Amino acid sequence: MGSVGEPPHIPATTTFARAEQDLALWIYKGTATVTTPGYCRFVGMGETVTIPSGTHTRVDVAAGSIALPIPLAYANEGLTLMDALKHCLNPATTAELRPLAANERVAAEKLLIPSP
Repeated sequence: MGSVGEPPHIPATTTFARAEQDLALWIYKGTATVTTPGYCRFVGMGETVTIPSGTHTRVDVAAGSIALPIPLAYANEGLTLMDALKHCLNPATTAELRPLAANERVAAEKLLIPSP
């Protein structure tokens, strides 16, 4: 826990997931790398990357970064944090990356983690 007035540290995270609908991952702060079979993209603050539904996806979010899934229909150049939060909190417009089941994750790791 940080000192008073100091926000807590946001750790780096790696997530293996699948979108149930087409969505955009919006980087509010920091950077992330999004990997799908045959595709890898580095995204920075203010940028979005499209994640097609049903695609196994690896998302590496850097420490201190904030990445939010947004329904594709609402991802636009003028997107603000308030817009993103509105869509993240509204059950009718929530875009979700569903964690992969154990067997799905093993298969996804074979596809999405480069071998040495």
